[in-house]
Amino acid sequence: MSHHVRWSRSHVPHVALAALCAVQPNTPVVFGDPLDVPDLSPTLTLGEREIVGSLAIARFILRSVPSNTLYSGDTATLAEIDMWVDWVLQAGSAPQFEFLNQVLQSRTFLVNDTVSLADLALWGTTKAIKFTCSASNAAAFPHVVRWLSNMELQQFVRRSFVKKTTKDEMLAKYADVGSFEIDLPGASDGNICTRFPPEPSGYLHIGHVKAALLNNYFAHEKFRGGRLLLRYDDTNPCKEKEEFLEAIKEDLGRLGLQPDHTSFTSDHFKLIETFAWKLIRDGKAYVDDTPVDKLREMRGRGEASPMRDLPVAEVERLFSEILAGSERGQQCCLRAKIDMSLPNKCMRDPIIYRCKMDVPHLRTGTTFKAYPSYDFACPIVDSHEGVTHALRTTEYHDRNPQYYWFIEALGLRPVHIWDFSRMNFTHTVLSKRKLQWFVNEGLVEGWFDPRFPTVQGVLRRGMTVEALKTFIMSQGASKSICTMEWDKIWAINRSIIDFTAERHESIFRDPAPVRVTVTNADGSAVAPSVRDVLKYQTNRELGSREFASSGAIWLDQEDAQNLREGEEVTLMHWGNAIISSLVRNEGGLITSGTAVLNLRGDVKKTKKLQFLPCHGSGVPDNIEATLVEYGHLLTKAKIEEGDNFEQFVNRNSKKTREAFVDHSCASLRKGQFIQLQRRGYFIVDAVTPKLVLNLVPDGRSTADESAAKKGGSSSGGGARAKRQPKTAG
Repeated sequence: MSHHVRWSRSHVPHVALAALCAVQPNTPVVFGDPLDVPDLSPTLTLGEREIVGSLAIARFILRSVPSNTLYSGDTATLAEIDMWVDWVLQAGSAPQFEFLNQVLQSRTFLVNDTVSLADLALWGTTKAIKFTCSASNAAAFPHVVRWLSNMELQQFVRRSFVKKTTKDEMLAKYADVGSFEIDLPGASDGNICTRFPPEPSGYLHIGHVKAALLNNYFAHEKFRGGRLLLRYDDTNPCKEKEEFLEAIKEDLGRLGLQPDHTSFTSDHFKLIETFAWKLIRDGKAYVDDTPVDKLREMRGRGEASPMRDLPVAEVERLFSEILAGSERGQQCCLRAKIDMSLPNKCMRDPIIYRCKMDVPHLRTGTTFKAYPSYDFACPIVDSHEGVTHALRTTEYHDRNPQYYWFIEALGLRPVHIWDFSRMNFTHTVLSKRKLQWFVNEGLVEGWFDPRFPTVQGVLRRGMTVEALKTFIMSQGASKSICTMEWDKIWAINRSIIDFTAERHESIFRDPAPVRVTVTNADGSAVAPSVRDVLKYQTNRELGSREFASSGAIWLDQEDAQNLREGEEVTLMHWGNAIISSLVRNEGGLITSGTAVLNLRGDVKKTKKLQFLPCHGSGVPDNIEATLVEYGHLLTKAKIEEGDNFEQFVNRNSKKTREAFVDHSCASLRKGQFIQLQRRGYFIVDAVTPKLVLNLVPDGRSTADESAAKKGGSSSGGGARAKRQPKTAG
């Protein structure tokens, strides 16, 4: 027998829906479609009895399924869960985040480091008060944000989003978690340790985000009680900067990732040096002074260096010169003695130590004159820090035998490697060297440019952290390599921002807008008016804003060109009007017009026009704004091996257009999402000294993107230069 839950869009039962998804299909509870009934609390009908409230329904669902994992355990565990649930109920809409941040500092979840009803109850509160994994929240409450990020990655929580609105159903279509059924030998609850080792030689890009999220997933989600290590690979001081180090820290905070331990490879330089001496004394490493270019050629041919068989004593002497940074030492490098005849060139005696004296090290200054290579340091530090499984992209696959060779040669504790596919996108480069070229050439503002695939770049362009996580987790941990279009991730993003984006009006300043004088039906002047309208008709929770109208209004030139005298149109948020006259100049532009209100007219078959009151017409003045539309940085979809990417740079990838927006935009905040009617979604990039709005891609190709896909270029105004007025019918 089924028990039905009635609920409305105004009171989405997040906790109950998540509990249902956690135990399906083992429960008789069924949620009907949401009802358009204001103030209807979620209600579960049990014959003549009713259970009211999302949390109460969740308790019923879990208690009806004894095998559930959210509300189970010994008496003490259940008591602790109840204690936290009561705490959440008492806190209501004002939970003490400072207290929670302290509690969660040493915990993954509230009770026994396992997701429980207590976490579900608290998560429901965060949904109700719209507490998110924003950068400001991450800075103030990092442990709460980490917890929230972990909660929203739970599969049953993610599946529960489908019940909120039609738009969320679109999101759920993309949010299906990809396959994570991979071979991780020995991994089990409490017996897995992964690591994320970014190099501070650039900002994190979306490829790094995938690596970070996957390592976090297996350490904290797939298995319970695991550990995630964050290790900064600072083995190349020539490329590393404090700016990059701080950017990585900020981006991980934005993503809500909280490692269990943070370290630097430089913490272990002395240890790594000890193992280099061991290789030398075991006859498994030698010093070579072959010039770099020639050494590269010899490795390619499989030709051994004349210095390969130097006596150990001489190798020790020369390695001492390298460590001292002497003139002779700077001419040399230390190489592992593996096998120059192997087809895998990574095994042909790789360089494992070299002098780097151009710039001081970020942390150690000038203490060291020589540094280990990443490939040499990584297996040593992985083994030493307790890593059990090293998850890294398939681009390192050929280096795996080298990794295992060092493990065996040095007698280190084994570490298992799993390769996953790197993320490749069309019209995009992820190489930090190539991204740095764009910065050096002044083709972008910096690593945070909205056209860059960096975390800060895509967020500034309008990507949400939720969309980024949803898309990446939907890819799973497979090894299949493919190049993806950007459309899907932006479509996911659109389904997220649509419901919370305020709607506003805008008028382009070029070509010149058309001044239309509006009168009442009886010929009298229209009085200036300011009234409240909903920020978004579909989401009343956003509240209202001021909307102004007057007897003198601006229409877009593009809209006016599609009008004819005598035509009845609908002025959005106002009503119908009949176009009385349109005046054109010799160039064909409309310079002015008149209209008569017909507020009782039928709005079903008219063109819908947005407008703004003219300045000085007795209402608050409009706001000046710059609308920015970004395109792809490359005109070629996929840069092949042998291509010079510099030949495919799109030097017309940023377009701006000046506009007026309605006066209520004065209250917008940086980072806020809005929709300009019939133009698209925008993110506020700046509010001073002037409002700057970046167009957010919506997963539908624009003219510029289509041209880029064909390898050409496009001209035009940008920022969705023209959309025809809508006609309902």
